[in-house]
Amino acid sequence: MNSAPPVFTTIVVALVLVVVCGRWWLVNETLTDRLINRALSWDIGAVFGYLFVAGAGYPDLGQRVFVAVGLLALSNSFGFVMSLGAPDLRQSWRRQRRYDTVALSVGLVVLVCAVGNELALFRGVLPAVDWDGLLWVGTDAWLIVIAVLLGRACLRELRVVGMTAREKSTYCALLAVAACSACGSVVRTLTTLSGASPQHMGAGWAVVSFTALAILALLISMPLIDALLVRAGLDRAGRCCRQLRPLWHDLTTAVPEVVLPLAPAEQRGSSARLYRMTVEIRDALLHLKQFVPDPGGGEVTDLGTYARGIAEAARLKLHGVPPSYPRQAVRLPAGDRTTELGNLLALAREWAAARTAFAD
Repeated sequence: MNSAPPVFTTIVVALVLVVVCGRWWLVNETLTDRLINRALSWDIGAVFGYLFVAGAGYPDLGQRVFVAVGLLALSNSFGFVMSLGAPDLRQSWRRQRRYDTVALSVGLVVLVCAVGNELALFRGVLPAVDWDGLLWVGTDAWLIVIAVLLGRACLRELRVVGMTAREKSTYCALLAVAACSACGSVVRTLTTLSGASPQHMGAGWAVVSFTALAILALLISMPLIDALLVRAGLDRAGRCCRQLRPLWHDLTTAVPEVVLPLAPAEQRGSSARLYRMTVEIRDALLHLKQFVPDPGGGEVTDLGTYARGIAEAARLKLHGVPPSYPRQAVRLPAGDRTTELGNLLALAREWAAARTAFAD
């Protein structure tokens, strides 16, 4: 770790730190989200632990602090890959507590031995046992298991029919990261078993490790980017809401009784808001049909004419004109929500010209 270029290390750590903070803020709802966030947090904690201890003049102790804290990152990573496809999330949480307990116990033992080694408290024991080698071999074995489980999950998901190009590319990238992690752990294990120190494998190894961490951070930042787009209203549902808002505002002003009550625990995302708007617009249109003028018009097939008729109907209702028998309609096929949304968006585009009658 200490052989990596400082500027490169700083950039990667800053990237991961931003992703971690953003995910804790916006992407922390499901079990897998929380496990990913916890794993990244402990990983960053391990890096900062190393930097603090090594900066104090104890680089070897810093390496062991990094491994000890990193064990908790591994326990959460292991819990994440074990939870993929798990039917009972409560069982997953119970298992995770056991994983964390084991990682914490081993980490405390590592810290005690590391501090004892620095203070020369166990001169008769530690020199006789290559405990650094055992620690790294055990850690790499755990990493290999995690990488294999993650790779298997990625292959399983890639076999699913109907997957989008983005999902395929994400799983392929995760599969590549898992394969690189497994190969790197095997190489480091063989290096350790050959008698070389795994703590000093050169600048190239450190750069590759931090590059893999950066790629992983970018991959798991994709839900964060989606959440930021939703929060800013820049996702597809948010854009549709903005296009429908003038139509929705005018219709619900004319027919306020169609507005659905908002429960305190109801989802507030743009998708839920779009669904509510489409339902309320549809109900308002059905209600305003009985106010549509021109009794001899019959069925209207032109969307612009229909929009002007609805705008006039809204004006009449606001002025207290009693309803007449519904005579006009427009053929808007809505066999599914996608078709209905497309029809309402088309009506919203016509509404900009038709609302002048409503404004009078």
